[in-house]
Amino acid sequence: MVNKTLNITETLMEKIKALPEEKQEQILDYVEFIEQKYNEEKAQPSKKRKKRVMGLHKGKIWMSDDFNEPLELVSSGVNNENSD
Repeated sequence: MVNKTLNITETLMEKIKALPEEKQEQILDYVEFIEQKYNEEKAQPSKKRKKRVMGLHKGKIWMSDDFNEPLELVSSGVNNENSD
């Protein structure tokens, strides 16, 4: 692993040295960007969702027995009463 890292570093250095100074500055900017992004990701702890617990809120929520029935306001013509 160490040899591979050295080979990559050496190869990068050789290629960067062969480039014009303007291109070297672009590479430096890019490396600094990657470094900044990496540090930000490292600083932020990953937010893992807690596992859901079935039945946790059982009995705390209720629904009317006639929930699925048609609304009386619409069917009784409440809209017509307002037009008087």
